[in-house]
Amino acid sequence: MYGALMTLQEISQFLLYARLSILILIKHLGKVPECEFSLDKMIIIYKNRKYIYVGVWNTIFSLAIFQILLHFCPVLHYQVILFITFLIANFQSHFTQRKFVWKSKKNYFVEFAQFLLGSVFSYMINVVALAILIRITTIRLIYIQSVITICLLAFSYVLHSKIIFNYKN
Repeated sequence: MYGALMTLQEISQFLLYARLSILILIKHLGKVPECEFSLDKMIIIYKNRKYIYVGVWNTIFSLAIFQILLHFCPVLHYQVILFITFLIANFQSHFTQRKFVWKSKKNYFVEFAQFLLGSVFSYMINVVALAILIRITTIRLIYIQSVITICLLAFSYVLHSKIIFNYKN
């Protein structure tokens, strides 16, 4: 039931929704006030855009792993697949955010432990939301996971920018 690959039409619809979500995020996070131009604001906008681009890559990577595991491991429960995806995607996500967005110089292992702790909180929200939505809807699992992932983006941005990578606005 969960293991079927997405059809081309479903992939097309998913990419359309993902694109619209990205455009909305870019519009709200990257908007420059017309009458104010300051170096600080430009740096914040630049960081936000880089976070969005890296976030889009990380989201696609995570959802692709989730879909691949659903397809090739149909005997695994979807929550086990979610956990495996969580483990793989977190290493990749931390690396790309640290290197390309925040350019952090903190101790790698301390920072990764903080990142993982914050990600565990997001993961727990994801587990609960997925369990509830899978029971009350007839929507395909990959779509439910995509919506949950998009909903957690704002929380993740605040968590990463203010706490883990300690970026000062």
